Amino acid sequence: FGLFNLTLGLPLHYIVAAIASRQGVETIQNAYPDAKIWIGALDESLTSKGYITPGLGDAGDRLFGTK
Repeated sequence: FGLFNLTLGLPLHYIVAAIASRQGVETIQNAYPDAKIWIGALDESLTSKGYITPGLGDAGDRLFGTK
């Protein structure tokens, strides 16, 4: 069971994130132009490694021991 666009019968996309980069949001908007997006904090850029800046940096890598 899912939520559907009643006009076209297409699934609706809902995206919720605590933090995101402007580039990431633009990528999602291009891929899913009708998506509903909720972001807790929007940071302006990514580093050369693709980390949100000033954001969380490599917090996920450190948390899960992959770095």
